Amino acid sequence: MKKKLVIVIVFIYILSLSFSTPKIEFRLSADFYSNPYFYECIEKMHCRSLNGSIMLGVAINKFTIGLEVFENYYSLNSSGSDLKGAWNIIRGTIDLYYKPINWFELKWGFGGAWYRSSFNENSTGITVKNEGGLSIILNAAFFPPFQYIHPELINRLDLFFFKNYVTPYYYGAIKCVFHPFIKWINIYIEAGGMTWINNDMPYDIKTGMFIWSAGIYIDLSIMSSINKMKNDIRRIQYYKKEKNGIIPEKEIQTEREKKLILSKEEMYDFNLLKNGKVGDIIIFNSIKFSTDSSVIKEQSFIILDKIAELLNSDNNFEIEIRGHSGKLENLEEELLLSQERADKVREYLIKKGINKYTIIANGYGSLYTDKLTKEELDEYLEIKIIKKY
Repeated sequence: MKKKLVIVIVFIYILSLSFSTPKIEFRLSADFYSNPYFYECIEKMHCRSLNGSIMLGVAINKFTIGLEVFENYYSLNSSGSDLKGAWNIIRGTIDLYYKPINWFELKWGFGGAWYRSSFNENSTGITVKNEGGLSIILNAAFFPPFQYIHPELINRLDLFFFKNYVTPYYYGAIKCVFHPFIKWINIYIEAGGMTWINNDMPYDIKTGMFIWSAGIYIDLSIMSSINKMKNDIRRIQYYKKEKNGIIPEKEIQTEREKKLILSKEEMYDFNLLKNGKVGDIIIFNSIKFSTDSSVIKEQSFIILDKIAELLNSDNNFEIEIRGHSGKLENLEEELLLSQERADKVREYLIKKGINKYTIIANGYGSLYTDKLTKEELDEYLEIKIIKKY
């Protein structure tokens, strides 16, 4: 009983973390694919197909809920007999996505489905069948530290009801997704198997099929993309004005308060991190601490938010936060303060949604900074790129 109670408390705690400081977006997912290879051994079937789905939903932090419409169309021909025909399955499901960590996402779907088939063999005539039923989806996507590829597991079950029997259609597959150009445009290949149980045809068929698919799908957070585009436009306009010296001081402060505009120094350091190579160490003088303290000053949150935005949009970074301190009474105090400073920055980035396993924090005391003044050290933090795929 105690163990169950602990599990429930932990689960509620995880959910509470997921819903803290809500971030609401719209999400669009569209999938179009065909089946270059289709093999069914008993009737020696081959097919032509056109399939696709579209989902529109609302994303709140780590959750997305949306409505999906999915269609499978197969035109089948047998090389072992004169059996010919086609079927069309249309599904409508309510989908729930949950991404507890950056490298893993689950998808559940539940809804209804409609199946229509039409088959003919020899001169027995055309047999048409219409069935309604339920559709269940359970998929999993993994985002390992590879820049251009990730795998997904597909599980889909349709249960169609016709007269006095139930016809199950199960499809399971492994999908290999490539996104070499734009991250939200994905090209993929998929290999899997499907059951085919069909009654009331010229004769009953109970068989399985191997299917190899190729397709393209779009998965995009609409508001994030629109806002990012707007912010980029505003930044360009801002820097043009700044270059021409026509920005009033009041406008500069307003833009910085909105956290849309980085100072020249912040932008320079940010671009060094964004475009840096493995092993590069970038010094951020704009991340400031209170004197002899690990308290992060408020003006540092602008650049820290931009760093978090970068790491959230690109899951292929692993970094080290390197804290420093001035000369204190003893080495132990120096190491403790520098470690606390690095830990505070790491904690802030994790709260912004960064995977904790991609950030480490280390304090170096005054080992590399003994020539800096105390004031300079309060405005001194390093970020080292450990891995970049």
